[in-house]
Amino acid sequence: MSIKEEGRAVSLDHIMEKVTRDMTFLREADPVERDYREALSSLVTEGLIAEDGKGFYRRRAIDAYVSGMARASREVLNRSYYLVYCAERYYPLVVDIMLPYLVDRPLSAVKVFSGRKDPIKEVEAIFVRYAKYKPKPVSLTVRDKTDVVRLVHDHCVDFVPYIHGFDGRPDIFLIDLDLGDDLAGRPDGISYAGHAAAVTFRILKEAGCRPMVKFSGSRGFQVLCRIGHDSEPLDFGALRHIVRAVQMRLEVALRDEDVRSDYASLPLNEPFTTSQTENKEARKDQILVDWSSMKPQGDYRSPFSLHHRTGLVSLPLELDSLRVFDREMVDPLLIVSRGPDFSFARNLSDTAADALLSLSDGHAV
Repeated sequence: MSIKEEGRAVSLDHIMEKVTRDMTFLREADPVERDYREALSSLVTEGLIAEDGKGFYRRRAIDAYVSGMARASREVLNRSYYLVYCAERYYPLVVDIMLPYLVDRPLSAVKVFSGRKDPIKEVEAIFVRYAKYKPKPVSLTVRDKTDVVRLVHDHCVDFVPYIHGFDGRPDIFLIDLDLGDDLAGRPDGISYAGHAAAVTFRILKEAGCRPMVKFSGSRGFQVLCRIGHDSEPLDFGALRHIVRAVQMRLEVALRDEDVRSDYASLPLNEPFTTSQTENKEARKDQILVDWSSMKPQGDYRSPFSLHHRTGLVSLPLELDSLRVFDREMVDPLLIVSRGPDFSFARNLSDTAADALLSLSDGHAV
């Protein structure tokens, strides 16, 4: 009931269907209709839900009842319901800041449902790319915050815009720093990735770019720039070349800093980075500097979006927080409770194409 839209009736049959599904999977005793009615009657008496002839309705008092349980017991709750619960409480806090990354471009919204094999822990994710399909496909778009709220109420928890608008011209330059499998599961892995992100940020900044760094939502970081429309357009091939050029500069910087001594617990060997996206086994002890979003219909997780698998926020970060980054910092319910200041990331300033081109070391792009 806590994830239902306020004012929307929920039938007894719907409640019985969902709860019975989960209880059957957990091999609990099958409740009968009388059990459901008694439980719902108790919630009505406590003032947590309301009832009329059309069904049951959530009341605002249920939020305080559920909020403590949601964080303390999230590992045993229905995972898709937990993600929707977080999304409904988190997005109203950031929707105004997030909108500039969503409007005027095609995007995907990731809708989550309970898994078919394991409805408790597994999540079935559907990428919604089109608002309608007939008579011809129409790309999903967002005009204002009411569109975002509507999608969230429809169980969309993750927002993935294209790096270009409807004209096909790329206006987002993105470098994705992803830890190899041998690094990702180690305690110092995320700190090492944060260090690499800080170095990448400085490389772009020193070239005259105006970058932002954010947590990817999973196991790495992303550094991005908004390409100004006042400059000459850059094609996707040029942008991919620039990502590879930044990767080579990052490699040199990490070698000069002797990162193996700083991160002795990690299995680090030269080269520390790669831009080869294939063969995960070959790059298991490296940081992938990924260029693969730089293409037509290339996309990325929007700043401030939730990640539909981890439930963590793809949060813009200030440079001094990267080395001390902890995943608790991007827990959406913790962000809601603290209400942090995001003013430093409210507007991503334009970067001139010439600044990005200077990173290519004069080679043809």
